[in-house]
Amino acid sequence: IVEMMAAGVPLVAHNSGCPRLEIVVPSGEVGLLARSEEEYAAAISDLLLPIGAASRRKRMAMRARKSAIKNFSEEQFARRLCRAMRPLLDACKNNEHRGTL
Repeated sequence: IVEMMAAGVPLVAHNSGCPRLEIVVPSGEVGLLARSEEEYAAAISDLLLPIGAASRRKRMAMRARKSAIKNFSEEQFARRLCRAMRPLLDACKNNEHRGTL
C-alpha cells in the first residue's frame, strides 16, 4: 500500500487493520477502503468511471505521495523503531544478566 502511495497511485485497500487505522485515513483522501467484492468493484468504478474522476484521481495521487513521504520515510521508520525499542533497551541496561541467553 505504502509503495503505491509513494508512487502517486490512488488505491483501493481492505478496510481493516493497518490500512484503516494508519494508512488510508480518512478514506477518500489518499485512497478508498473496501471490505467486500462489491465494495471493491464500486470503489474502482468510482475512481475510473464518473465525470471528473481523472481530477479526483490526480488529487488523491498527490495526497497519497505526500502522505507516504511524510509518514513512511526511512527517517520516520527509524524514529518510530527507536521509540518502540527504547523501553527494551533501557530495561537491558539495568539487567544483571545482560548478554546471556
